[in-house]
Amino acid sequence: MDHQNPKISVLQPTSLTDWSLPVDDFAGFDDPDCIGRFLLASRQATVRCPRPILLAGSEEAAFFMPRGQLQPQHEFPLPDVRLDTVPQARLVGDKFIVLSRDQKVFSESYWSDANLHDGVHFQRHSLRIAGRGGERKLPLVLFRESPVARRIEGSAMLIGNPWAANYHHWLINGLLRLWWTTRIAELQDIRLIVPAHMSSFQQESLAALGVDPRRLLPFDGALWQIDRLFFPANGDYWPLQLRWLRERFFQHYRLSEAPGQRRIYISRADAAGRRTTNEPEVVEMLRPRGFEVLELASLPLAEQVRAFAEAKLIVGPHGAGLTNIVFAASNATVVELHPRDEINHALWVEASALGLKYALLSGARMNDQRDLQVSVTDLASLLDRLE
Repeated sequence: MDHQNPKISVLQPTSLTDWSLPVDDFAGFDDPDCIGRFLLASRQATVRCPRPILLAGSEEAAFFMPRGQLQPQHEFPLPDVRLDTVPQARLVGDKFIVLSRDQKVFSESYWSDANLHDGVHFQRHSLRIAGRGGERKLPLVLFRESPVARRIEGSAMLIGNPWAANYHHWLINGLLRLWWTTRIAELQDIRLIVPAHMSSFQQESLAALGVDPRRLLPFDGALWQIDRLFFPANGDYWPLQLRWLRERFFQHYRLSEAPGQRRIYISRADAAGRRTTNEPEVVEMLRPRGFEVLELASLPLAEQVRAFAEAKLIVGPHGAGLTNIVFAASNATVVELHPRDEINHALWVEASALGLKYALLSGARMNDQRDLQVSVTDLASLLDRLE
């Protein structure tokens, strides 16, 4: 952090759920006191996740649920689906961090404590407070203020997030926020704060949702002040929002709901990590079974959506590309290949929210890049079980 006569403010990390007050409808946002408000669409729904399909006689169940036992069905809670407003909001940094005028910094915007210690805008500290009950720590953040680079008059909605460059977090934590613009007429044409330099999949996905490019406000990371920032907190895998995204993409790409027939293997050979180190042997086993091999990063978004929409069986290592199961045919089964020492239930929850079958095969982690090696024999046995 540059200490050449900066103006330093102290911020308090907090959550929008602890800061803003509820309203019953959109008219409630027009509050003369100009304080934060939120509109609730769904309160902590749950996704019922059937037991994953595992290789018979294996130790996969213990790996997948190390602190308990796999049941025929598990219920995973989802966050509230809510729309918050932050009057006179400030937005700063390449992680899209949101500050209020009363010096709060919201966890829904920064996601990780590491983003509040970037050495540019923020330094994270804790204040030790002694009391009768003992010592406790009060988290606080030092914020190096700079002149406001741009003021956004009126209203805007935040679409960007700390990991918006990642395909999964763009679809699930970014695009799903646009669901609110179809639910509330007053938000239909609201301006949208997006990354300054968008990738092809980001541009294509906004076009698929019918977003007029003139509505976009490319955020450069400098300090912005927005008269009224609409900040949706989607429910991650809320089925209603997932179906909305699917329907809009199907309409744009002129796809129809039909049973899937294709078998696709999603390769990560072009990625920096989570690759299958023995992929040539895996592919050699899969091709006679009718599998196509796809590297999604090289495909236009339209082809990715179509491939999943036409797929009956989807196999691939854990990664952002498998988020595309949101477009998968209703009869599809997804087989996730996972490093044995790393547990992530995200795809299981997404598949369950969509009513898809989910199967898992773990493999040995081979390096720090989380590449894995799977047993070709075990994968063939699992596929035989799914036939």
